[in-house]
This record gives sequence, structure tokens and C-alpha cells, in this order.
Amino acid sequence: DWDRRYGVAVRAELAETYRQSMLLADVGIADDIAATEAREWASVRGARLLRVDGDLSVVETTRQRVREIVSRGLDQGSSVDAIAAEIRGDNIFSAARAKAIARTETATAIGKGTQRAALVDGSKEHRWSTVRDDRVSQLVCAPNEAQGWLPIGQPFRSGHDTIPGHVNCRCVIEYRMGVS
Repeated sequence: DWDRRYGVAVRAELAETYRQSMLLADVGIADDIAATEAREWASVRGARLLRVDGDLSVVETTRQRVREIVSRGLDQGSSVDAIAAEIRGDNIFSAARAKAIARTETATAIGKGTQRAALVDGSKEHRWSTVRDDRVSQLVCAPNEAQGWLPIGQPFRSGHDTIPGHVNCRCVIEYRMGVS
């Protein structure tokens, strides 16, 4: 039960990142209001990530991968020790996966907090901005950036309304009041 075990800490981290991104936008949001909105958002996001029935469940993804390894091991006649070694060595439990999840969820909290601050500030348009290097996703981020300024509320080509567009996304969303 990852939600029971890690939920409080995950929600606290997500809420603090969201709150900080709202406050850093310096649009006059009171800290108590930012904190309340951040806790509400983090509560929903945390449940989506940590509950087995959550639509973004890292728990279910992990379970499915373990099932695949065990099933393949049984089909091949592998020993319990060999199956256990494969599970331990799989990316599903790696430090790299943990870092990717943390980076992606931090970016999500920043994206949502900044988006909320932009709305409070009266921004009317947003645009996707990449770092413009050879690591930019040509499937998600480059087409989003190519769209230019869009009305807030209109999703980008990828379907996202803010960052991140994918795991380890390094993009940002820019906001403005309207056509200059």
C-alpha cells in the first residue's frame, strides 16, 4: 500500500513545489491561499500516482512489470533466485526510475502551480518553450513549441495544457496577457 506508506511525504513534496511555483510568479497570491490550493492539488495528484486504482499509478506499473518477469521466469523454468535477481536488476526498481518519477512529478507541480499563478494574474495566452537542443522530443515538445502562442485553456498539440510533456521533460510554459 504505497499510498499509506509514502502518501504523506509525496503529497507534502508536491504541495510545497506547487506552492513555491505559485509564489515565485509574484502575482500577489497570499501564502495561505497558495498553500491551500497546493495541498488540494497534491492530494488529488498523490492519489492518482500512489493508489493502485489511480489513473497514473506507479504501483500498478510496478506490479505489472513484476508479473511479466515472474511469468517469463516460470515459462523458462528459472529458479526463484534467478527470478528474484531479475526483479532486483530491472529498471522498475532502479535509482534512475525513481529519479525520473521524481523529476517528472516535480515538473508537473511546477507546471500546474505556474499555470494557476498565470490565471490569477490574468494571463490569456501560453506557449511551449523547449531548450532547443538535440535532446528535445520531436514527437511531443517540438510540435508543441511550433504552435506558438495559444489561448490558455487550449491544449497543445500533444494534448498537454502545461509541462511536462513526457518523462524527464525540460521544457517550460511561458504566459502573457495577450497579443502584444
